[in-house]
Amino acid sequence: MSVVREYSEKQISSALHLLEQYNTASNEEVLHQLRVSLKKIKAVLDHLRTLHPKKIKSTRKKLQLVFHAAGSLREAQLRLKWLAEKKLLLLIRHSSFDQKIKEEEELFVTNKHGHLKKLKSVSEEIDKYLKKVEEEDLLRYALELKAKLQEQLPIVLKDNWHALRKLIKQLLYAYHWLTEQDKLKVLTVTAYKRLDMLQENIGIWHDVVDLQQWLTDGQFFLSKEKSVKQQFNKAFALVQKDIEVKEKVVMKQLQAIKKPANQK
Repeated sequence: MSVVREYSEKQISSALHLLEQYNTASNEEVLHQLRVSLKKIKAVLDHLRTLHPKKIKSTRKKLQLVFHAAGSLREAQLRLKWLAEKKLLLLIRHSSFDQKIKEEEELFVTNKHGHLKKLKSVSEEIDKYLKKVEEEDLLRYALELKAKLQEQLPIVLKDNWHALRKLIKQLLYAYHWLTEQDKLKVLTVTAYKRLDMLQENIGIWHDVVDLQQWLTDGQFFLSKEKSVKQQFNKAFALVQKDIEVKEKVVMKQLQAIKKPANQK
């Protein structure tokens, strides 16, 4: 069995196991790990889409439905956790956020059978296409991703950091589908670690930006309760400061990665 088929089989098996054991009392980590496995399966489908764009469309759609359902719940859990940690209890109460999450958790569990059915279907279909994938296809795909990344790194703007992160993650996923010999043709161990750290920090920054947008969309500032407005102002200021700190971390890493290319 090829490396990419083993990789895909492992991730689908993990996703099915995590989904089967998930219930409303589950640790949030279970949902997080489920999303990680789904992202890795999605990355394989993104590669297959370059080979079979029309045939893979329906398979990818099934996975996307499960991924978005898990993602919506995970984001809500993280927001509630942040509000609780910052003791912004008035915002939680004002938005009935804890009750909404309970309802989302129950809905996710109620739809679990359908999610499992979709994943099992994806498993069967993805393996059928992976049998036809050659090692040369995987290496060529990884090198194409690397070339795109090298073009983007020197010119990327903050508005495109999230898209850059997706490109980096796709390259890092593809790296794991290669033979040990081919890996050396794509990334050194040092380059892999630097890119992995960059995408991780962009992800952390993006999560805080999303949190700020959620706070704004919640329109807490329109509340008639003065205390709610005060907590919103406190929350917004905390998030803004956090964004600035995390933005500097990303910019510093980008500069460090750009330097070698500029010096050649």
